[in-house]
Amino acid sequence: MENRATTCPKCGARVVGRFCSECGSPLTDASCPSCSALPWLVAGVAVVAMIVVAIVFGVSPAPPASGQPAAPPSGTPPGAPGAAAVDFANMTPRQRADQFFDHIMRADERGDTAQVMVFRPLALAAYGEIDELDGDARFHVGLIEAISGGLDAALAQADSLDLAVSGHLLASNLRHTVAEKRGDVAAVQRAYQAFLDAYEREIGAQRPEYVAHQQILESFRAQAQQALSGSGG
Repeated sequence: MENRATTCPKCGARVVGRFCSECGSPLTDASCPSCSALPWLVAGVAVVAMIVVAIVFGVSPAPPASGQPAAPPSGTPPGAPGAAAVDFANMTPRQRADQFFDHIMRADERGDTAQVMVFRPLALAAYGEIDELDGDARFHVGLIEAISGGLDAALAQADSLDLAVSGHLLASNLRHTVAEKRGDVAAVQRAYQAFLDAYEREIGAQRPEYVAHQQILESFRAQAQQALSGSGG
């Protein structure tokens, strides 16, 4: 399908794709210029989301009529998805989006590409419903795009993080992920160096997204230090 340019509703730039390359805003409110089909697509994604959640998470999308929590499926481990009823229909878009994000990350860790690709459009649609993405949500969107093949869209989110905060640590992490997937060794090194150059200044800011992803940042710092030390950087 031919990609068509549209106007970003946030900054007014002419762009192509799902996210603005200038500000990183989702473009899900832009209608298809040929058939204005996007509202129907979003509605369809919402219905599919309910069905997929019921199947994969093993829960009802809303509490039973009795008001009592639904019992988890037989054999569901405590704390696992489906261990308790989820009132999915009454979640905010952000809550739904983060549920999908967590599921995608777990699937990626298991190497379950099929689950990643099933939940990718559901997560992106949910994040697209949010009026303004904060740094944490932008990182989530960028990471989902990066691990599912949307590398340019992931870089757009990295750029938006850097526009908001010069030297944003999670922007460097996203650029590294994209560079690794592209096999771009020089870009991998640049991402490491940018991260380390900004680390001391940025980590003290205690931004909410840094607190939420502290483990990723600590692991990436050690990885960057080892890589640059080994390369003489």
